[in-house]
Amino acid sequence: MSAAAVIKASLAAARGAKTVRLAGAGTDSGTAVALDIHYGSNGAAGSVTEAGSKIRLIILAKTVYFKAPDAFYRKQAGKNAAAVLKIVSGKWVKAPANSSTGSDFGQLADRQKLIDSFASDFDSADAASVRRVGSGSVAGVPTTTYSDGSGQGSIDVAASGTPYPMKLVSKGSSAGTLTFTDWNKPFTAAAPPASQTVKLPS
Repeated sequence: MSAAAVIKASLAAARGAKTVRLAGAGTDSGTAVALDIHYGSNGAAGSVTEAGSKIRLIILAKTVYFKAPDAFYRKQAGKNAAAVLKIVSGKWVKAPANSSTGSDFGQLADRQKLIDSFASDFDSADAASVRRVGSGSVAGVPTTTYSDGSGQGSIDVAASGTPYPMKLVSKGSSAGTLTFTDWNKPFTAAAPPASQTVKLPS
């Protein structure tokens, strides 16, 4: 099988999987961002770290729950921070995924879009330029490494079994590294206890 055919099969396997854990780090408009999100059959759970603030997330259907450190609210709420912290400090905030509060986090529920953003270097690469460049392992899984031919990206594909992508490295517009584990392993996200949940004041 050609290198281009392997990549095509790998990305198809990723897009067809029901569950996976994604973890990685990169930059967004010059800001360092890290994520660790487990996607299940009913939603997702994990965390996003941006500008030093680690925000825990649970995304279920059209609802987002997030739990952020006080420093995050101080920055976001400005002069209203003290009043906001009286309500949300140490709590999970519940918000509609399409609301102004939840939309930034809600878009992370789209696993396909996230994978596509990292895989764009290979989707647009000339098939003849994709080539095998080495081997390695990710989380104990032997992999084969492929380059997109432009020096803008590489992908590690499981060397045996279903050719799931195990690592994507991009130097393009979404620069960073993303690793994939727990492909199709059962995972169910659960809402936090109601006693620990609040809504931000409108």
